[in-house]
Amino acid sequence: MKSRFFYGMLFVGMMAIVPAIGLSGFVTDAAAASAKDKEMEEVKGKIVDINVSANTIRLEPGIFSTEKDLQVNSQTKIIVNGKPATITQLRKGDKVKVHYAESKGEFRTAEYIEVIS
Repeated sequence: MKSRFFYGMLFVGMMAIVPAIGLSGFVTDAAAASAKDKEMEEVKGKIVDINVSANTIRLEPGIFSTEKDLQVNSQTKIIVNGKPATITQLRKGDKVKVHYAESKGEFRTAEYIEVIS
């Protein structure tokens, strides 16, 4: 009888702890709201324009897609020849793979740019 009581109390205790952990989560409400507003996208294409002073690049994804303007910031990870790089090392004509966040009412911000050719 004591073991039933012990396991019953253990079960009730676990049921109280699990939702509390789930509700507290590992991210803040602001981060969760930000994640909802931003959708991560991936695009491959050719760089057709680079504006170093404005920290932007323009990609041509393909024949049937429109050009995409992307913001580059200090958080953007750029890889050229397998090594970390900066926007100044990107060249027109480079074929790249880009991961970017699309936010409502904001510029597309590149999170990751890798030269693939």
